[in-house]
Amino acid sequence: GPKLFPPSGPARIAALRRQALGTGYCGMLVLWRGERAQEAPSAAILEGFARKHAAVLAALEAEAPALAATPFGIGHIAIGCALSYLDFRFAALGWRAGCPRLAEWHAGFCARPSVRATEHVDA
Repeated sequence: GPKLFPPSGPARIAALRRQALGTGYCGMLVLWRGERAQEAPSAAILEGFARKHAAVLAALEAEAPALAATPFGIGHIAIGCALSYLDFRFAALGWRAGCPRLAEWHAGFCARPSVRATEHVDA
């Protein structure tokens, strides 16, 4: 079947860039959640996380048509998992309203049998 990592060239660079964006975003979300849980969270740090979050969503919204048009790979997994974590831990942010193309792409990602079979449910 198709490979998660393209073998070489521009397709590989694009996949690795998307993987880095998705994993970096997910890591940032984990840190943001940790800061929010502090007894006395830093307003400046929280504002920084909010700005990073907004910038990443804007970049991903712009990238959504390309994500939808390219074969499923490692970058799709990283971005899709980061958005699913966003839904899981930051549902109140309501990111879909401002990112309709990304929301549509993520709905397709979540409908994949492999994603549905591995969906995390808080026990």
